[in-house]
Amino acid sequence: MEWLDPPYQFFHPEPGLPFILRVVRYEVGQAMREVDDPPRTIVRTTIRFHLPGPGGWGLRPYVDFTNRGLMLRVVDIYNELIDRWLRRPEQEGVKVLEATSPVRGRPLPLELTRRGRGLDTMYEVKVLEVA
Repeated sequence: MEWLDPPYQFFHPEPGLPFILRVVRYEVGQAMREVDDPPRTIVRTTIRFHLPGPGGWGLRPYVDFTNRGLMLRVVDIYNELIDRWLRRPEQEGVKVLEATSPVRGRPLPLELTRRGRGLDTMYEVKVLEVA
């Protein structure tokens, strides 16, 4: 697996408080993550959400997460959007495909809510609007 380009920007939202990410695209790769225990850093599979402008949590237009369940849910969302496209007439389907492509011209708004802490952390993910 390829490495994501540093610097990394991991986000740790408060549990139970929904937040919205307007995702332009995402990529998955490896990243070095700081931890409290020795050896102080670990390599983790990471999903990077690219945002249309600077994220609310830093100066970079992306945010990184290492939660595997979150990664799987996002892939499921994009698969659901593709399945929806496949069931439409061709002309209508082309418009939907353009609007829901992983490398989109406009952001896909996702509402994420963190549940739990530490190793018990899970994320609920909802799509707020789709063409």
